[in-house]
Amino acid sequence: MNKIKTIFSIVPGRHRLGYAVFHHNKLIFYGVASLSKLKTKDEICKVLERFLVKIAGRFQIDRIAIRKLNKSQEGSPLLVEITENLEILYRKQRIKVLRYDGNFINRQFCQNDERPTKDKTALFLVSKYPELNRYHKLNQDWQQRYYAYLFNAIALGLVCLTELGRKQNGNKN
Repeated sequence: MNKIKTIFSIVPGRHRLGYAVFHHNKLIFYGVASLSKLKTKDEICKVLERFLVKIAGRFQIDRIAIRKLNKSQEGSPLLVEITENLEILYRKQRIKVLRYDGNFINRQFCQNDERPTKDKTALFLVSKYPELNRYHKLNQDWQQRYYAYLFNAIALGLVCLTELGRKQNGNKN
């Protein structure tokens, strides 16, 4: 029996935060939170804390999956601090935090001989969840950048589910 019931995946960015909730292996909630109107670190941390505590309480989260920052994102002290605050917040609530690399996530949705890309991952997700099609092929560049966080969060959640399933099946054998 799968003991992990609910996974909350988060893809942090300086201006946006993509998130998805999987309950019993089903995608039940997803979205993008805009942070662009918030100017100071304290404002961002307060708003994120309220939002994320609310999500954790509403869905009774068992695990949090966070995408690791890439090299260019690590250059942003604010983004590094936001990510660290997310992890501290959930650890205080005794929720296990799992971190995944972006390339590792995209590789899970591509063939072995293909170069892993976010677009190939998004195409896979649209085929699995047709309701996401309206967020995929958008005309404006800003719309594509905005909803990329959504696709990244859903992909992260699926990878986390797969990895936890592998570990659990490995423990049974």
